[in-house]
Amino acid sequence: MSERVRARTQAMEQWEAWNQELLSDEAWRYSVVQQAGLGVGFDSQIPEKLSEFNQFLVSTAETDSVPTLKDYQRRFHYWLRDYGAKRPKRGKNEVSRIEELNRVGEESLAMARQIWLNGECA
Repeated sequence: MSERVRARTQAMEQWEAWNQELLSDEAWRYSVVQQAGLGVGFDSQIPEKLSEFNQFLVSTAETDSVPTLKDYQRRFHYWLRDYGAKRPKRGKNEVSRIEELNRVGEESLAMARQIWLNGECA
């Protein structure tokens, strides 16, 4: 086993220990949920998000960037903000606010034209 692989394996084992420590800290979990801004249901997603964060560190060759629990928490916070707590994508039938405003605007114009054509706006 190469030195790089050994170091990565050790880092991942340390992260798993830190994950267990953090997941048992109710105050930390509450704070993460608040920071994510996705509601209390996000609490159940924290273990998965920690796993995604670990994968991010490995895939970006940043395993040596979190030597302490404090660094790990800080990096997780910023990763969560920038990558991990994305708003859910809209479903096929859902439209954006802009699309909804455009639709309402077009309907309003059609109604105004009809009123004008009927001579109701004299």
